[in-house]
Amino acid sequence: MNDAVTHYHGSKGPMEIATMPHPYLVNAHRKLADQNDPDRAGEVAAMAAQIAKNNEEYAEVETAKAQMGATL
Repeated sequence: MNDAVTHYHGSKGPMEIATMPHPYLVNAHRKLADQNDPDRAGEVAAMAAQIAKNNEEYAEVETAKAQMGATL
């Protein structure tokens, strides 16, 4: 059985964490983390993991752009 949290349950209803716009994801994560509700710890952890993934992908894109610019 897979108990991994995939959705954030916000005021607009459930949203898939992986598809949330990054600024919204960061703000929602901050709000939940500040509330420190143990019942929502899974959401906080899943959101933190998605933020880290987004940041890593952004860094890779920026590195690729810098490398392409250096070869032109």
